[in-house]
Amino acid sequence: MLDLTVPADPSVLQGIRRSLRGVARDLGIDPDKSEELQVAVGEAMSNAIEHAYASDPGTIHLRVRCDDARLVVEVEDRGRWRPRRPGRQGYGLRLMRTLMDDMSVDTTADGTTIRLMLTLEHTSSDHL
Repeated sequence: MLDLTVPADPSVLQGIRRSLRGVARDLGIDPDKSEELQVAVGEAMSNAIEHAYASDPGTIHLRVRCDDARLVVEVEDRGRWRPRRPGRQGYGLRLMRTLMDDMSVDTTADGTTIRLMLTLEHTSSDHL
């Protein structure tokens, strides 16, 4: 559905949201759920831009696919996450968990993958 590698730069987020709206429309996802998807993916992308690369250039790999009756979105970076700054606690992971039906974070020495899952109200083959 989508398989993109983009610069780790906030300027790409608008195009990503537009692409996600198209995927959601093609799958018949409710507009409110589509908005929640865009917010969650935007947060995952923003986290990778801010925490994985800081001021260093890098890329983010975005994959969107249907798996059974779920939409699966993976946001993958190859950076090294900076530790949380004292006194500052973001709400990004909590927000993603709240908006999506399932969410996981896999961190290795090679980077981090955030996986967001949204249950579709119909089988994915209805719209593919």
